[in-house]
Amino acid sequence: MAPKISLRGVTKSFGPKKVLQGVDLDVQWLASADDLLSLKALFLDSKYHDLKYTIAALSTTSCPATGALVGAFPVIDCSGHSVMRAPRWALNADYMHTFRLSQGAALRAHVGSHYQTETSVALNFRPPADVQGAYHMSQADVTFLSASGMWSVSGWVRNIEDEAVAVSAQFPPGTSATTPGGAVYAVDVLQAPRTYGATLTVHF
Repeated sequence: MAPKISLRGVTKSFGPKKVLQGVDLDVQWLASADDLLSLKALFLDSKYHDLKYTIAALSTTSCPATGALVGAFPVIDCSGHSVMRAPRWALNADYMHTFRLSQGAALRAHVGSHYQTETSVALNFRPPADVQGAYHMSQADVTFLSASGMWSVSGWVRNIEDEAVAVSAQFPPGTSATTPGGAVYAVDVLQAPRTYGATLTVHF
């Protein structure tokens, strides 16, 4: 079967503040009745057009000060930076094979991997504290499908590489990028580490 290819432009505007535009490619190939391969690729050109806000300490950001103050706090201008958590490139590749068993039962095996380039995880734009580097993360699962279709059981593993991937970061109260010993920051949220388990599904 010939691959099914979908190519579309991506444009998202969030008022005057930020714009995301790019290309989304989706390829699915049913190589046989039991083999499915898929590839998704996303290219994004994202930018904050107008991002100004107050900050407690200029040492925690790479953005320039505007010279304005709100109370005692300086206003900084981070316009022109890439949108937070919007990687320039993101790729997903998956392969699924179905093993046909006796009397209509089946065993379905799937493996997939995600890759993306580095992204900012905080609005201070001060690396390395505020940047999640490029990474890839894989998953796999095997599912037994009953002949009746009434139930199935799966064994799965996520984040096979056990990558520590930051979703957001910030400087703890009372510290800054110039704190002795180097940049000090707290990761607020991490994606889940390597996890594994089993799932039983019953259809009534």
